[in-house]
Amino acid sequence: MTEKDFSSHLNKDLNIAGKLSSIFIEHPLTFILGVFILILGYISLIIMPREENPQIKVSGGAVIVVMPGASPSEIQKIIIEPLEKKIQYKVSVIAVMLSFVVNAIPFIIQLLK
Repeated sequence: MTEKDFSSHLNKDLNIAGKLSSIFIEHPLTFILGVFILILGYISLIIMPREENPQIKVSGGAVIVVMPGASPSEIQKIIIEPLEKKIQYKVSVIAVMLSFVVNAIPFIIQLLK
């Protein structure tokens, strides 16, 4: 069919987007194009290299603990100081460690080397 045949079947009340979409839906190559795209996607999925354990560089981390009703000094003594010591003992590649308390919620942020 030619484009004139397609345009004769179109509803005259449609705007340009409606006319374009109805031409695309009624065109016989639409199905072939869809199948072609699916086949390309499947081939790329098969060919794409994958690793079981990919190497991801982690640049830091954050520890957030909630202790409702505690004062900032209590949070400093009970949570932040022991956690900082444990983290520094277990993780030897920490370049910077920041600790602060906001609304009785302690935050410990580590930046790795």
